[in-house]
Amino acid sequence: MYILDLINMFKTMINNIAIFILGFVLLITNTVEVLSQNKNDNIKESFEIQIQAGTTIGGTSPMIVPAEIQKIKSYSPDFNGFGAVQFTKWVTDKYGLSLGLCLENKGMQAEANVKSYLTEIINKDGKVSGYWTGDVTTDTKITYLSLPVLAHYKLSERWGVNSGLFLSVKINSEFEGKVSNGYLREGTPVGKKISFEGEQYATYDFSKNIRTINYGVQIGGQWKATESLLIMSKFAFGLNNIFEKDFKTISFNMYTVYLSLGAAYVF
Repeated sequence: MYILDLINMFKTMINNIAIFILGFVLLITNTVEVLSQNKNDNIKESFEIQIQAGTTIGGTSPMIVPAEIQKIKSYSPDFNGFGAVQFTKWVTDKYGLSLGLCLENKGMQAEANVKSYLTEIINKDGKVSGYWTGDVTTDTKITYLSLPVLAHYKLSERWGVNSGLFLSVKINSEFEGKVSNGYLREGTPVGKKISFEGEQYATYDFSKNIRTINYGVQIGGQWKATESLLIMSKFAFGLNNIFEKDFKTISFNMYTVYLSLGAAYVF
């Protein structure tokens, strides 16, 4: 079942990227045509368009591991895809500014052993809030449309670095999982005990509680393989909690931390 889910997720990811890139082909074509009609060579050389694609790996986690998490039992990053278009204006031979638009998936699976972990589970009697002690398995998948604003610096003819900020809008989100091999204290740390042993488990789903806006900082680098092809990387760290402000079921903040690797075609 896991293999089928992985294949379906990959197909959905590829379809999203294809639609994204196709949607910007006309925009890029028109822009290139305008540039080609401009007779000022200096202006041509100072403006650059990139089409980027690649994979993103990382995780969604607290800034500091809280006391409730006793042990990380497993971690499996999704190999998420991203597709982007970036417009760069070179102010000088070395310094430039860019504005981009990126469709990206951020996802992972993790299993941990926790103690007195505030959560809300779904069992045969409906939703129950309380403090869980035992195993927790989480599956996170979030699709964002991101707007990075970056400053660029050319270290040499082939190498360059960049840094700046990004603003992301959530398109789709999943944050769900299960609890097992433990017990829930209903309401308070000393409340009624609900146990799940052996093959018994309960699920949870906080997908609807993911915040629409995510923002943070981004740093990256690139290597010029040919005149038109770049190998690129970027590291993006979210600065705000992925959950909505009023969501208190999980007592600590969680942040997106992801590394992307890919290639870019330069127009």
